[in-house]
Amino acid sequence: MDMAKQNRQKVMDNKILKKEMQGKVINPAFVKKEAPKPITAKNDFQRELLFALKKYSVVVAIAPAGCGKSLIVMSEVADRLRNKKVEKVIITRSNVGMGKTIGLLKGSIQDKMAPLLAPLTEVIKQRYGSAWYDCQVNNDNIETLALEYARGRNFDGVTVVEESQNISPQEMFSLITRVTDNGCLYLLGDPAQHDLHGKDGLTWLRDFVEDHDLGDCIKIVQGTSEDIVRGDICKRFVKAMEYERAYEKK
Repeated sequence: MDMAKQNRQKVMDNKILKKEMQGKVINPAFVKKEAPKPITAKNDFQRELLFALKKYSVVVAIAPAGCGKSLIVMSEVADRLRNKKVEKVIITRSNVGMGKTIGLLKGSIQDKMAPLLAPLTEVIKQRYGSAWYDCQVNNDNIETLALEYARGRNFDGVTVVEESQNISPQEMFSLITRVTDNGCLYLLGDPAQHDLHGKDGLTWLRDFVEDHDLGDCIKIVQGTSEDIVRGDICKRFVKAMEYERAYEKK
């Protein structure tokens, strides 16, 4: 399909979804019948991650940048929501940013969290379109949650936490204890990129699960720089940084 046809189809899909949101009857002849192909793994890390998402309630994906953590997890979660296998998806992350801040952002919590959660929401939009994503948000099927408001909540649906390396051990403990018997919690991150002082929550959780033999209820899927699929530049720079950090420890 060429670019012009793709753009026309995208416009048509958006119009149909807006009509659905307004409760209007849609002519079946205009409904797109094709569904995105199931996400497929490109390497052993992604295969293990996909398997874990289907078997465990709590999955921790620890891997360097470019390994496809967000793509695999959010594609699987979006498919479940689309196919009505789950009713609610919560996405969140730490408010810790990289580098200097641009200051306070205007708008609602959703507006403030949008730039932080773009790596997750963009996967959903690319898979099913912006209009479908907006429809799910308006219907409260997708909720963007500020991490500071997570305490006291019950995670009954699927909750995805991006950049989990910037969560403290205490915050990580609080998140894990939010999960109900019907809920799922997926934590994504890379401890090598944490911006905290002291031990980060991902490293703490990995050690805690091992020390207390909790591997039957929490699956930790570990990737390495060999699993990077984003591109050659990403892979070479990550490997160079690993070498430099190893040299500094000597």
